[in-house]
Amino acid sequence: MYLPSKVVKEILEKNGFVGFEKIYVSCEHGYAKGQGKLFEIAKADYPTKTKFAHVGDSKEADIKGAQKAGVTPFYYEQCNEF
Repeated sequence: MYLPSKVVKEILEKNGFVGFEKIYVSCEHGYAKGQGKLFEIAKADYPTKTKFAHVGDSKEADIKGAQKAGVTPFYYEQCNEF
């Protein structure tokens, strides 16, 4: 992701998605989702939680990357795939 978390939060809130504790974007952490490392960073912030989910539109980075880190992925189909 090339947008900072502040911008992502504003976009989400403008569209009715509110109440996030934290938003993780790869450009702020220096890790791509496909490596699984960004998910590990997020999980480390919540050591008492046992379930994590991620929604994304990349089968490689979002789905496989989440699975590598033990995060449940949900695929959001890209508009160019319709």
